[in-house]
Amino acid sequence: MKRLLILAVLCLSPLATARAATVAEVASSQSPAFGAALESSGLASMLKGSGPFTLFVPSAEAYAKLGEKFQNDPERLKAVLAYHIVTGKVTVDGMQQMISAKTVNGSELKVAAKDGKIEIGKAKVLQAALAASNGLVYVIDAVLMP
Repeated sequence: MKRLLILAVLCLSPLATARAATVAEVASSQSPAFGAALESSGLASMLKGSGPFTLFVPSAEAYAKLGEKFQNDPERLKAVLAYHIVTGKVTVDGMQQMISAKTVNGSELKVAAKDGKIEIGKAKVLQAALAASNGLVYVIDAVLMP
């Protein structure tokens, strides 16, 4: 009986320590290169905080098109990445009512909802509202440029 109890505790302990992914972690799972850029820019540490945040993540294919454009200009890259982050939890319903959202870099990002589709800047939302422990993540089809 004692062995069974110990075994049960050992089997259940990972469940007790499991936690939901942050927006930074969800971003990395959807677009690893974008996630790596968030890490190198220092923005990932903010996105691992309490939030809430809304993060618009370019698909891996969309981010790959950017190539090494900003590799030698880390400040410009950080400004581009910050343009993908909105403070607060912006839901799909909320976007239906918005015309813009203020990004972490201070710029306004155009939001348009029409015919059941949402556009963020010039990008289309491919995957909406992936839940994270500290906000929401939307996968988009392009890199947003401030």
